[in-house]
Amino acid sequence: MNASFLKRGGAYLIDIALVSIIMSFISIVFTTQNANRLTEQFLSLNESTITNNEDIMTYYNRVADLTLSLDKENFMINIINCVIIILYFVVLPLYQKGQTLGKKIFKIRIVRDDKEYLGANDLIVRNIIVNGLLNTLLSFCLVFLLSGFEYFTIVSILAFAQITLIIISIFMIIIRKDKRGLQDIITKTHVIDEQMEVEYERV
Repeated sequence: MNASFLKRGGAYLIDIALVSIIMSFISIVFTTQNANRLTEQFLSLNESTITNNEDIMTYYNRVADLTLSLDKENFMINIINCVIIILYFVVLPLYQKGQTLGKKIFKIRIVRDDKEYLGANDLIVRNIIVNGLLNTLLSFCLVFLLSGFEYFTIVSILAFAQITLIIISIFMIIIRKDKRGLQDIITKTHVIDEQMEVEYERV
């Protein structure tokens, strides 16, 4: 039996909370003074814009330049965070029979439709859709190649596309009878409820 949206959502919230805590700790340890200064500029940007009556394009360009500078400054932190995502959402379920800690708590797991071994490619594609892995990798490639305006525009478009994919997948899981999202269909996988599978076998 495929897992319900509530169980999948609960498991994902636990996973994201754990990963976010780890990432927050890394940010605290590795954030530089220059990164803190850029963050402070970000926070004071809205106030200065209102005070100086700047137009929208001037404001956009300032946000874009600050975003590019901050992402360059936090490049190594972002690399480490990306590695954490891969380790937790790809490597861990690869060797734990399709389970992260959240999925283990809710007794659900990812399996292939053809009952073959769940591969790294399946998990990578799922994370491109769910966790924006491709967006993160693309931003690493573009951060030192583009101007602030170009970089911020492309990253914003990618972020919007990512949010759209997540919303589509959520609605698919809620509406479809088989409880499968976009990532499930593309990778030919599904998330099963182990508890219901056992109860079904007993009947």
